[in-house]
Amino acid sequence: MKQFTEELKFSEDISVTLKRRKNSKRVIFRMAKSDELIITAPTRLSAALIRQSLQENSAWIEHQHIRLRREERLSDEIHNHRTLEQNGLPQSIFLNAIEQTINVIYRPTTAAHCRALLHDETLVVSGAIKDQAKVLLALKRWLGRYAEEIFLPWLHDLAMQTSQDFMSLTCNMPKTRFGSCTEKGRIRLNARLLFYPADFVDYVMIHELCHRKHMNHSAAFWQLVAYHCPEYKQYTNRKQQKLWARSEPPWLQ
Repeated sequence: MKQFTEELKFSEDISVTLKRRKNSKRVIFRMAKSDELIITAPTRLSAALIRQSLQENSAWIEHQHIRLRREERLSDEIHNHRTLEQNGLPQSIFLNAIEQTINVIYRPTTAAHCRALLHDETLVVSGAIKDQAKVLLALKRWLGRYAEEIFLPWLHDLAMQTSQDFMSLTCNMPKTRFGSCTEKGRIRLNARLLFYPADFVDYVMIHELCHRKHMNHSAAFWQLVAYHCPEYKQYTNRKQQKLWARSEPPWLQ
């Protein structure tokens, strides 16, 4: 059996390998990969007839090229998902506070870093996705931005309900505090709150807004909290908070 690789050409995207076999009775086309076509032909069949057959089957070859390229890309994405999931990275994120599930896909690029952008219900993480530390950083930065986007109108509504004001809102991810408020009204909320029940988020926001009137935890402060959130004591229960904390994903730790 002899192989000829220069004799035939189909396109710039597809290489052609010709295999001659004595026992072959017809021309057989097989796509080994999206960019590799293998032709098996009888030994004595002329190159002209093989080229003619190649031309006659061009539509089928193009169709297979597109199909296989799509399957290869999907296979790469599935492989990336499995690898990243094994490394503790998510394929989806459920945000309990707003009852939203966000799918996550990872796309490698030549960029030195990673970035995460939300498109509808899908979070696209692109860049150096093989670097777990960079992926985690991109996910956490996105979560902080998204928390501010979600919490700002929420906080405005509660500020109106409690007749309190605030200057600004920022979201970060400390391990021990859900929120804080300065004397000037700069409120910080923990982006991890997105994984907690909405009622608990209400309580945390009301708690910080009440600090606009009482910059302490005096009896007067708790009386004001109770006025706006009568069931507040169930949210200050440490055991209950630890139970809710279990909804935080491992990649956030």
